[in-house]
Amino acid sequence: MNCTTVTVVIAMLVMVMFVHSIENEDPCFENPCNNGGTCTVIESGFSCMCSSGFTGTLCDVEQCPKPRTMKCDDGVLTTGDNLSCMEGYTRIVYATSMCLNQPIEDTMCIPGDINVATLRFYGSSKYLFVRTFTNVHDAKNSCSRVCGSLVEINNEEENTFLATTAEELQISSLTIGLEHNGEEFVWSSGNTTDAYSNWDSAENFESTCVYLVSGNTKWNTLDCIGLSQSVCEISSNGFNMMRRSPRIIKLSRKARESQNDKEKPKRLQNGTEENSKPLQNDKENPKRLQNDKES
Repeated sequence: MNCTTVTVVIAMLVMVMFVHSIENEDPCFENPCNNGGTCTVIESGFSCMCSSGFTGTLCDVEQCPKPRTMKCDDGVLTTGDNLSCMEGYTRIVYATSMCLNQPIEDTMCIPGDINVATLRFYGSSKYLFVRTFTNVHDAKNSCSRVCGSLVEINNEEENTFLATTAEELQISSLTIGLEHNGEEFVWSSGNTTDAYSNWDSAENFESTCVYLVSGNTKWNTLDCIGLSQSVCEISSNGFNMMRRSPRIIKLSRKARESQNDKEKPKRLQNGTEENSKPLQNDKENPKRLQNDKES
């Protein structure tokens, strides 16, 4: 055995002894913490910081999450563990999970005068389908009390989601947040229907409020004091009052101007178009209602 070989053997022995020493002195060397837990050396040995959903000395015991409650308080939407509902509110279950063979129910506080409601999620918003029949004024009030507003529909996908869900819940029609302001139909946020609309081809625009028919996904007008079921949209930040940017609105108008006359929104004045030709209601995007019929 030459000197080089002896040197190599000695170095290997030293390394083995060093590793063995570390294993004996560092209780976290092989991380005794389970399920992604982090080991920390302490004076008495080690401590495990467990990842979410686990507990125990070695993070080997499954920990069930606490039930979550969503509530609207002074216009602020809050979600926390076991929050209490304010007086006059009741709870609905919007999500259920199982943990250790036990159901974990997440709930939402809703006004007590809403007898039946279902919360669904789509995109970045939450939608509360209210199956209590109310007029439009009361529907708006109910939505504001859950930090929302009557839904604003911005595209075909959202419209289809609402219609499909309503049909699943056996709701024939839903009041939405579109209303005629004397000049044109606008959403609660102030947005127009330039970007998207889905009017029924047979609609005559004799009323000022609007509902969505679940069966055919089309929009029709209704008397604002009539009773209907409704859907509230609750954005991630509470009240759903976000406006589209002016640039987006401008582009949508420019796109419409490139379409043929039948697809352009028409202004309705005294039963005739602005060019004095006989009235032809625009079924895609009406901008004005007819004036009250002359007595």
